[in-house]
Formats: sequence, C-alpha cells, structure tokens
Amino acid sequence: MLRSDRREYPRIPTDEPVIVTVLGPNSSKRTGRVRDISAKGVRLVLDEAIPISIPLRIDVFDTMLLGEACYCTLIDQEYHAGIRLEHFVANVQELAGQLQAC
Repeated sequence: MLRSDRREYPRIPTDEPVIVTVLGPNSSKRTGRVRDISAKGVRLVLDEAIPISIPLRIDVFDTMLLGEACYCTLIDQEYHAGIRLEHFVANVQELAGQLQAC
C-alpha cells in the first residue's frame, strides 16, 4: 500500500508564499512556500531548516496555522518539512480589525 493511500484527508496541491515562526524563547522566522495542504497537515519548502517537535506558527492565505514539524529534510538545496496541524484561525486581518474596534 502506498503512503498516500493511507492519508485520512486528501492533500490539495498549491504554491503559496508562507511565513513560518518558530515559537518559544528563541523565536525566529523563515520564509518559504506551501506545496500542499490538507485538513491535518501542510508540506512546506523552505530555504532554512526548522526544528522538529517545536511549536510553529504558519501564516498563509490570511490564515494562521499552529502545529509542529514531523520532519524536515534537505532535498536539492531546499528543506522539505511536513507539519502536523493542531489549530487554525481564518480571516486573521478581519479578526484583527474587529478586535481593534472593541
């Protein structure tokens, strides 16, 4: 059985810019691209590695995703990372505007 056959949710191919923030005391940011996304995960391509099992914030499509990397592998001078998603907040800009209006 192929790995893709075991996926619980279908992956949707995309190529969108992303900002990844490594959360914690040594917070840092990376830029990259989303290669595919599903209800529970995201595959990213980045110029720099990200740590495994550390909380991450991922900003893409006016949506904030929270999760952690399951793997980060160097392939052809790019880092490919699989992210397990825990939470998301859609329409971040609209939400920020509503909070400022309160």
